Amino acid sequence: MDLLNKNKAKISDLLSQTFDLIQARYGMSEQLFTVASVWGQIIFVLDNLSQFILFFIEDSITELNINTATRESSIYGLATLAGHNPTRSIAAKGEIVTKWNGKGLEDIGGGAVLIPNNSQVKCINNGKTYLLKLGQEYVRLNLDGTSILTASIIEGILNTNQYTGTGRKLQSYNISARGTSGIENFEVAVRVNGNTWKKYDSLYGMFLSFCISFIFFLSKLIDSF
Repeated sequence: MDLLNKNKAKISDLLSQTFDLIQARYGMSEQLFTVASVWGQIIFVLDNLSQFILFFIEDSITELNINTATRESSIYGLATLAGHNPTRSIAAKGEIVTKWNGKGLEDIGGGAVLIPNNSQVKCINNGKTYLLKLGQEYVRLNLDGTSILTASIIEGILNTNQYTGTGRKLQSYNISARGTSGIENFEVAVRVNGNTWKKYDSLYGMFLSFCISFIFFLSKLIDSF
């Protein structure tokens, strides 16, 4: 004879059956054996622990399935195991050739214009904004009609964020994009006190780079003696 009815698999039903079984087995009335009694409290605690265990089991099964996973870290991890390389948004890129068309010369003084890096240009066909990637601080475009500028472009606009450090080790900042826009995966630069920092994949990569630089410094120091 089964102690519990297997057709009732709900936690609440199993708990109710457990109370009924103990009350019937030991002849205890409902007034003596309740949730407020010692053994009732123990069963109540075990009931809550069981629900937590079942919740974690269900959550782990859900997050291990790429079709049902909801957490960002789970989706990225499953995509990596499947052979993909999940990244942030990657903006559209291209190349343009620019030449002075001879119009509006009366509004510009001098015989040339200086075009700074990351200048914004707007496409009249799709209405999107692009950035000029010149590879240097600025370029000179002569207004004689013979100067031609060839530059790479990337879709989007340039945004900057400034933070003040506290001096703690491994301090981190969470930067989020506004609205429906996203942060480009590759076009990200970090400057600390005006100095551009190099990007590393992990702390191990930083440590390896430090070791290589230190060995190179020691070799130069030894050669100087």
